[in-house]
Amino acid sequence: MKLNTIATAPNLPSPPSSHAPRLSTKPSEPPIGNAAELTLWKSQWPDAVALLQELNDTFPPNTPPGSHTEVSLLKHRSSQLAVDPSLGSESGVPLDANVLDAQTLVMARPGNRETGAWAAACLHHDIRTVIDVSSPDATDKSCMKSNAPWVKGNTRVEFRCPTTPQGFAVETEGMLGHHASVERKVGVRHVVNGSPVSSRHDVAPSPWNNGSDAAAAELTWLRVPMLDRQTPSPRTLLALCARAEELQQDGGMVALQSADGGRQAGLVAVARELYQMLRTQPRWQDQLCDAVSQACGKGRAKISNDLIRRPEDVASLLTMGRMMLSGMPFRR
Repeated sequence: MKLNTIATAPNLPSPPSSHAPRLSTKPSEPPIGNAAELTLWKSQWPDAVALLQELNDTFPPNTPPGSHTEVSLLKHRSSQLAVDPSLGSESGVPLDANVLDAQTLVMARPGNRETGAWAAACLHHDIRTVIDVSSPDATDKSCMKSNAPWVKGNTRVEFRCPTTPQGFAVETEGMLGHHASVERKVGVRHVVNGSPVSSRHDVAPSPWNNGSDAAAAELTWLRVPMLDRQTPSPRTLLALCARAEELQQDGGMVALQSADGGRQAGLVAVARELYQMLRTQPRWQDQLCDAVSQACGKGRAKISNDLIRRPEDVASLLTMGRMMLSGMPFRR
């Protein structure tokens, strides 16, 4: 497992001379899964502990392993998310977000205060897929939850989804791995000083069945609630990555969100990076531990040294990779 090919991001602390604290050698919480999945997960534990220790030595966490300090992973906001001030007085509200690569944005779930900035980002950066893995216990609601207009200053924003004749949102409910999922289409309309803002990309306006004005763009909003600090299900991670790939076939950026300051979203981003490596680069298929090491290292370098802090999470990533390479079924 080699991490020396990944450069530490300039906005992150340099590794100290001493090694990071040693890790526990016993798993504290297995993931949700059937007997075969749990057996495979437990067999990955020695590699998971060794891999995470190497990761901590290369990218030392800012808080001690095992700490439950509630901090956002996204202290260093990406300049790539800057938007034109002409997109409204509310477009400059900071978003807790970071660009992992040209296709992936990792962020805290935007709430009411960030509505104008989030609408501007969707149109400016061609965000066509939003995957929200916030805990069902999260108290802060997404700014896309309501069809009602949001008005502040010179800015008016609407995130509307199609509705039934009875006024209910048209949604598709299902299962991704061991977790329930809800998917809906959302139109984005952003008006500044009475004039609608167009998408900066070649996107045709989307008509709404519950409003007279067309949306400037349309995105898919997929919600897969995951409990905070719950060991992620390898089957769910694999199914989620596969669905994200399907949704991105038409291009655009995917935004991974969670209400815990981006921690859960960051984990999904690393799983997605691993999924793409194994799918598109055959050389990694015989080097799974190295592939997981590289994916985790990229996540820490690009997002935060506090990303992927538990060996349980690494064991789930390794198990996801084993399931993927072995053809183990993951869809219900």
